[in-house]
Amino acid sequence: MNATTAQRAESPKTKPSASYRLERRRAERRVITGRVTAVARPPHPGPAHGRICSLQLLNLSETGVGLLSQEPVELNSLVTVFFPAQGAQRGRDATGRVVRCTPRARGFGHEVGIHFEARVAA
Repeated sequence: MNATTAQRAESPKTKPSASYRLERRRAERRVITGRVTAVARPPHPGPAHGRICSLQLLNLSETGVGLLSQEPVELNSLVTVFFPAQGAQRGRDATGRVVRCTPRARGFGHEVGIHFEARVAA
């Protein structure tokens, strides 16, 4: 624990800022734009099982991706994201679980966070 962290822990007046919650991330996120296709498989069978949707990319790291969806995606859903080919790079697929789905503060849609099952090159 460094001196700054110790001071924060000792001071009862110090309130954690919103930036503290980002310290849980284990990989650097990069802002990225574009669209991807995904297949969502909720934990419980139903009408949304196997739903194919187009999503807007927000950010990407080795361990997950942030996306914008028109409709909410159930937490813990298994989602396979299909990244299209970019120039000489081949396309790729990544599968992960939905760990966050929150309505956007402004505008439409839901911000969806997916944690990949295996690391991917960001």
